[in-house]
Amino acid sequence: MNSAALVWPLFNSLQAFWPGLQVLAGDIEPAIRTHAAFFSVWRRYGFTPEGFNLATLSVQQGQKSYPLRPELIESTYWLYKATRDPRYLDAGREILASLQYGARCTCGYCHISDVEFHKQEDHMESFFLAETVRNKARFYLTMFYLWYISLFLCFVQMI
Repeated sequence: MNSAALVWPLFNSLQAFWPGLQVLAGDIEPAIRTHAAFFSVWRRYGFTPEGFNLATLSVQQGQKSYPLRPELIESTYWLYKATRDPRYLDAGREILASLQYGARCTCGYCHISDVEFHKQEDHMESFFLAETVRNKARFYLTMFYLWYISLFLCFVQMI
């Protein structure tokens, strides 16, 4: 930790909670860097695989799935709340769009069994409704609130 040497070359999707925890601890700059690294994996595949090999910069064999985890969107939300930087709203929109267009199926949302090919599996973990959808709603409400305030300010300026 103190040497910045790579000890374990695997990123696990559950680790995406870390930037949010860093924000809550007041470590904003490290949270921004950590989130950028995690979000770059999301951007590359449209989802975060269960395992990503940092040494080979590829999805870890046997860990290609994305079971609709909430950790990255939650960290993105906390970074936006702490910094008010619109790039986190954009990141939130990207995550929501990936879920909507990549994981949506006829009866809800599907577990992604292979992030490289966006192969859907007819399965949805219970935490998707309890956590991921809650964070999705937070982003929608935040975006609506900002739109409403900007509309109100435009109206006030017209008077």
